[in-house]
Amino acid sequence: MDTYAMASGAELRRLRRQREWTQQYAAEQMNMSPARLSRKERGEAAILRDDIRLAIQVYELSSAAAFNLWLLAGLLPDPPEEQGMQATANTELVTAWIEQLPYPTISLTRLGALWAWNGAMEACLQLRRIPVARPHIIDVLFADHVRQIMGSQWEAVAIQELQRFYRITLLTSSVDHWQEAYQKFEYRYGFIFERVWQQAIENKPVRPLQVVPIRYPSGMIEYVIAEVLLSVLSMGLIFIPANIDSQVPYERVRAATDIPVDQVFYAQGYERQMGE
Repeated sequence: MDTYAMASGAELRRLRRQREWTQQYAAEQMNMSPARLSRKERGEAAILRDDIRLAIQVYELSSAAAFNLWLLAGLLPDPPEEQGMQATANTELVTAWIEQLPYPTISLTRLGALWAWNGAMEACLQLRRIPVARPHIIDVLFADHVRQIMGSQWEAVAIQELQRFYRITLLTSSVDHWQEAYQKFEYRYGFIFERVWQQAIENKPVRPLQVVPIRYPSGMIEYVIAEVLLSVLSMGLIFIPANIDSQVPYERVRAATDIPVDQVFYAQGYERQMGE
């Protein structure tokens, strides 16, 4: 029996019972037969995206509860639809978005400069250890401690991110701009950056990784990385434990630190406005 179907079905049943609804009444609200709802609640039928959307509406779920239901079903959440998200970005908006998420979350400019991240991300990747005042996602990937915990999958992730940065920079800036960026990162990270960069710009697309494994003393955690567009200038990345086997060591990582999951950290210069 599918683990995600069982977990999300059990949550649907809990939400229904919490409201003291009969299965007949809940099925009517969700436009399905009681028999079909019963199979979904028992984990005998998959929970589909439309089922999640209906449940969010019918049970009037908060953002956090809706997010939890998406994850239990093994599905990435729908992008947020709050007014103004596609127009402008500001610290209040990003802070509110990051604070409500229970998993490692980071906000970046569209060119990859770090803006803000939550306590869960700090506990998992220790971004404050990066010796750069305004780090880029490339600085994160090439930090010694991040390379170590990502292990054998590090290079594939680094090539994938460098290809993305190369394409975005060429589309938005001059060749001189990305050449300047190359020289900056080459100076910081030397031969290893030069080698990976050359692989990235050979225009041989790497197969997108379905999960990114990170090794901790408490065990290996496989993350699915969800991308969310926050505005025309910024995006967010959410590191979601890919399965129940990853959830347990993730909880141990979180328990090993006293950093609140909803604490927000800012890169220098981004406390008040985007700046890039």
